[in-house]
Amino acid sequence: MSRNTLALAVLAMMPFATTIQAEETESTAYVMPGLEMPLDLSTPEEAVRTMFRAMYLGDAELVDKVFLPDAQLRRVTNTGEIRPDGLQAWRDWVGAQSPGDAVEEIFEIEVQATGQLASVWAPFVVTYKGAVVGCGVNEFVLAKADDDWRIVFAMDNAAPEGTDCTTFKAGYQEG
Repeated sequence: MSRNTLALAVLAMMPFATTIQAEETESTAYVMPGLEMPLDLSTPEEAVRTMFRAMYLGDAELVDKVFLPDAQLRRVTNTGEIRPDGLQAWRDWVGAQSPGDAVEEIFEIEVQATGQLASVWAPFVVTYKGAVVGCGVNEFVLAKADDDWRIVFAMDNAAPEGTDCTTFKAGYQEG
């Protein structure tokens, strides 16, 4: 193996080495769960977690496996504006990321399901390239199709302007 090839291989593994180090030390850095099995559509919650693993991995093809055809991704702004479907743009953005660049941690997840229909409520904190860049709440509507839970509709909103996203999780959990 040439010296250049070895250097590229080491650089390619750096995001994963950082994740492993975060697990071995008692760091407070968030570590994305489930990377050993990125595609899991067995429950509504796991389907949503798979979407965020796709984002973490920079894997647009994995995004495609989580959403049903004609699914939508929308946002309601703090002024009440409902933005048009942005799923294709978000999918393309995910595909342009390197593994570990974009991390959306979800917590205090609430799932309601009956038959082939489910709803997942998931507050979040987003970190991009190591910096906290946003927080708020996601809402997902999923349907069970061919024994897999897949997203039909997703909407999020950012926390109110002035919210400190570095303390959002702790404040949300306190109620």
